[in-house]
Amino acid sequence: MSTPQSTHITLILDRSGSMSDITDDIIGGVNSFFDKQRGLDLPTSVTLVQFDSQDPFEILAENAPLSKVPQLDRGNYQPRASTPLLDAIGTGIHRLSAHLDMQTPETKPDAVVFVIVTDGMENASRTFTRSHITDLIKAKQDAGWQFVFLSSDLSAVREARDFAVRESRSASFSKRNVRESMDIVSEKMMSFRESRADLAFSDKERDDMEGKQ
Repeated sequence: MSTPQSTHITLILDRSGSMSDITDDIIGGVNSFFDKQRGLDLPTSVTLVQFDSQDPFEILAENAPLSKVPQLDRGNYQPRASTPLLDAIGTGIHRLSAHLDMQTPETKPDAVVFVIVTDGMENASRTFTRSHITDLIKAKQDAGWQFVFLSSDLSAVREARDFAVRESRSASFSKRNVRESMDIVSEKMMSFRESRADLAFSDKERDDMEGKQ
């Protein structure tokens, strides 16, 4: 019997002040995302990070099994401050790369998916530049990593394209449809984990995330 294919999921979550009006929806959407992933019994590790300018990289779980990913609540997810998006992405890529470099072929995941959820553009990074992040993402995509970029701000989706995230895997969501949007991403992630189905969003999925009828 062949060994089931393994996946690593990194979720980088914006915790800046502009997320405050969708706090409960983000909490519910992220919790639902991981609850659904737990329903698929395949080897999967997770890194869950939230970021703002007071703490640009707060680790809630790092290279942990799905069973060890904590639930979000109003105690551990409190929107505040500004948006160091570049620093969160760059730090996440470097930390995960260093971890994978220490793995053996037997323990290294077969696939890596790096998901970024934000509602606004970069405005507070101190370490990484835009060109640096673009080069990092290009290199990791060439190495086989999958990047998914979700934002409620259309200009931030354009920013994702500037970062070299493939356009088919970046999408905007309405703040009225946060949970529905996370459900769409969750279903795509489950299909990817099970059969390596494409993570690209269809036109219908984009319309549903944006709340179009």
